[in-house]
Amino acid sequence: MATYDHDRIAMRLARKFNATYTTHWSNKGPDIQYSEVAIAVETADDGITTKAPAEFARLVGKKRYIAVPADEWKIKLARQAVDGTGIGIMDENGEVLVEARKMVL
Repeated sequence: MATYDHDRIAMRLARKFNATYTTHWSNKGPDIQYSEVAIAVETADDGITTKAPAEFARLVGKKRYIAVPADEWKIKLARQAVDGTGIGIMDENGEVLVEARKMVL
């Protein structure tokens, strides 16, 4: 999917959660962070399976979510990618599909 879809989803979620969207070209971490939550918006298959989980590796003390488009294939990829990691999944509207666990060391 195009960058437009990524930006559209990220801006929608930032508004919903009253948070700031840190544009993907200016940051190497999650797109949205607020209180105890971090969200990486991913629209490409490789972003869902490898990029987002890697971005979360250095985050401690927050619930971590991958936000994906409302597409069955993308949701299936996300479920496979986060299985057993504690990373949650939400759809493009911010509805939680898989609850996240807070990572603590």
